[in-house]
This record gives sequence, structure tokens and C-alpha cells, in this order.
Amino acid sequence: MSPIKVGFVGLSSSGWAATALAPGLLKSPSYSLTAVSTTSEKSAAASAAKHTEIIGHPVKPYWGSTQYVANDPEVQLVVVAVKAPGHKDAIFPAIEAGKDVFVEWPAGQHTADTLEIAAAAKAKDEGDLGIREDREDPVIQHCQSIARIYTCQPIPNHGMKIAQAPAELGFWGPTVNERNIYTLDRDGGATMLDIAMGHQLDVVTHLLGEFATVSATTALQYPTATVIGDDKTPTGQTVTATGPDHVAFTGMFKSGAISSIIWRGGIKSTPGRKQFIWQIDGEDGTIRMEGDGLGAAFLHIRNPELYLNGDLVDVPQTSGPVDNLTSAWEAFAKGEAYPTIDDAVKNHRLIDAITQKCAPENTMWSYSKVIQSLTASPISGDKSHPVANLRTLKVAWVEGFQSEAFMDMLESRWRVGGGMPSKRPVRIKAIWVQNLPNAAISDSAHQGPLMAFAAGELVMDINPLGRGGGVYCGTAFDGLH
Repeated sequence: MSPIKVGFVGLSSSGWAATALAPGLLKSPSYSLTAVSTTSEKSAAASAAKHTEIIGHPVKPYWGSTQYVANDPEVQLVVVAVKAPGHKDAIFPAIEAGKDVFVEWPAGQHTADTLEIAAAAKAKDEGDLGIREDREDPVIQHCQSIARIYTCQPIPNHGMKIAQAPAELGFWGPTVNERNIYTLDRDGGATMLDIAMGHQLDVVTHLLGEFATVSATTALQYPTATVIGDDKTPTGQTVTATGPDHVAFTGMFKSGAISSIIWRGGIKSTPGRKQFIWQIDGEDGTIRMEGDGLGAAFLHIRNPELYLNGDLVDVPQTSGPVDNLTSAWEAFAKGEAYPTIDDAVKNHRLIDAITQKCAPENTMWSYSKVIQSLTASPISGDKSHPVANLRTLKVAWVEGFQSEAFMDMLESRWRVGGGMPSKRPVRIKAIWVQNLPNAAISDSAHQGPLMAFAAGELVMDINPLGRGGGVYCGTAFDGLH
């Protein structure tokens, strides 16, 4: 069988893609690197020259939009290895060209991005879209086999997992590598919850099943970070962090098992301080994974030690991310089971649920605060109402704002048509906000756009916000119960 011809987006001459992702692909006989694509002509030329020398045949350089490498007739598979905010723009041209796509988690900056990618892939109905996760770690694969044999089903208690992103890594702590500043932004899609926990939550649900309920608490212990270079020397810059660096999460699986997970960042790696501990308790035994050293909690980088009932289990060791990813490449080439864009959507929804459970907006005024955050406009006028006199138009998807207090507020303060229905809204599907002049406020003026936007939904809620008219807000619900 001829090797799959690859166009690699984000493969520069150095960095994560060059040191971890590409080597496993280059050493596999199932693939042939055909082209690289980067942001600039200079970096593309340097990468193409480097990899031409490594593999012994010409590699074509592309730069700018992914459409150029995606439309190369020789390219069969487009591999995307760019920062999360650039995933959607990099993937869409490849989908449109009908090419297979392989991308790292999170496959989009936010759930909305991932849903758009999934919808585009299904609409095109051509090519496969694989997601790189941590499932290929040999310890995880061995653990799955042990869990099936020794713990019986259902597993009554997942137990506890504690994981750390130590300060020395330059992520989510008192110091941050200048290349990682973007990971401190809670809206950038690369926080500790998004990336570190996102990878591991996929492994947890892969091993133990999906969650039925979740609860969480987050904290920001290091609101500012000193920027350092690759040599660990401070650059003189200080940046503000908005994403959490400490997450405590509990949940119940659909099987009834309970899980407790703690992730924390910024704590120094000191002797005796385990970086990763994961214990799974079952009726017939206990599985325990643990690891020391920098990056021990990142399963695609280091392989933890595996214990069954206290005894060390002999697991064939790999050299880390290169060998682990080689296994992932081979599974994709052979058509074996691998994470898909649908798995990424499920994982994003789980992270959204965790985020919303610890959001301060989940109060009686949650809806108002959501709208405030959407508009990013100064609030003036009626001080008794947090959303008076907004001057903007925004649409937002807020799936999951489900707190009892929020639903109570809807029932007590809001009107649906001529009045609240006798049944309770199940789930908020969308928020719609529009600024209208007083003269235009009428049923046709403000209900028309909302009805069009929320087509197919069961209930629409229209409510004026602020005194003197001018701002109308609508909510679409999934249904009633």
C-alpha cells in the first residue's frame, strides 16, 4: 500500500510540532511528508529545507492560508499543529478540499468552533477527521485491559486523581514562558482546564464512561506572571492571568461511580512531591498510576508507573511523545479506532459544564451578567438593573447555564409570550440582544429577528431591558418539562 501523502500545517524548523508530532510521522512507513505550511515564506522555506534533508525527498513549502496546501493535488492528509485559536481557520480549507484531517486537541478554540468544524465535516461527507489525544499512551491502554479484568463492572469508585503543572514548565503559574502567554487567557482556549485537564478528561471518559453530573471549584492563585525566556531569565515583562490555575472537580459517571480530580499549576517541583497520582478502586482491586518529574501529569509526554494492588506492572516503555504519537499515526493509517471530532465535541461540553458550575455568573443575576460580558460596553442609566441601556448587538450560545437560581429568576421575572408557561424550561439554547429605537419597538420589530434566529425552538422569551425601551433580549429554549 502506498504511503499517505501529508501536508503538515504549523511544522516549522523547531517547536512542539517539529520535536514531538512530526518525528513519529516521519519514522512511519505509512506516511510520506509532501508539503509544509507555516505563517511566513521564510519559515516555510526553512522547514521545507530541513525536512527535505531529513527524509531524502523534496518537501514543498506553503505559507499563509491553509487553502494552498489543502488544494495541492498530491496531499491526501492535512495535519494541523497550530495554537488553538487558529484551529478552525486551518481546518476549514482542508475539509472544503475533501482531505482527511488530523488535529491536536482541542480541535477549536471553544465548543462553538468545534461544533462548526464537526458540522462542516459532516456536510462535506468526505475525508476523516482524527483528533490527537492521550489514549495512545501504552500505560493507559494497559490500564484499560486491567480495569476490565480485575475491577469488575461497574467500577464503584474512580477514586482520586491529582495532577500538577509545576512552575518549571512555564505554564499557569508565577512565571510563564513568553511563548506560552496566550495560555493565561481564559478565553483563548488554552487554559489549564482546556488543555491539561482536557487531555486527561478524554482519557478518564475513555476508560470509565461518560459523566452524568459534575461539580467544580476553580481558583486563580497567580493573577500575574513574570515572563521568562527559554533560558529561564525574566524578560522584564509582567502579564495578567485570567484563566484558573487550580481546579477541583467531582462528578458521577452514568455507571454510578464517583470521581474526584484536582489539577493545580505553578507549584515548584520538589523531592517527594508527586506530579501525578491516579487511583481507580474496584470491587476486586485497585489500579494506581503515578509519576515524578516535569510533565509527569501529561500522559502524551511521560509514561506513568502502573500498579495493580500495590504491585508494579511491567508495561513496555516508550521514549515519550514521539513513540506514543507513532502509535497514533499507525492507528489512523490502518483505520483503527481513534478519537474523532465527535469525541472532541463531547469533551468540550464536559469542560463547559465544569466551567459553568464554578462561574460566579450562576446566580440570580446570571443572565444579566452574561449579557454584560457579551457586550463589553459601559453600563449606564438605571443603576437598579445591570443591563440597562446597552448599545450593541450580540448573539451568544450559552448551553449549560442551568442553575436553579437562574431558572427561578426566569420563572419569577420573565414573560414567555403572554406569560410564563406552566412547565419549566429545560435548557437555555441561545441569547439574543438587540438595541432598537423606541419607535421600532413592536411585536414585529423585536420578535421577527428572534423568531428567525431561534427557528425550530419550542419557546421564545422576549423581554425589554432598561427603562424607556431601546434594548430587547430574547432567549430560546430547547424544550419544557
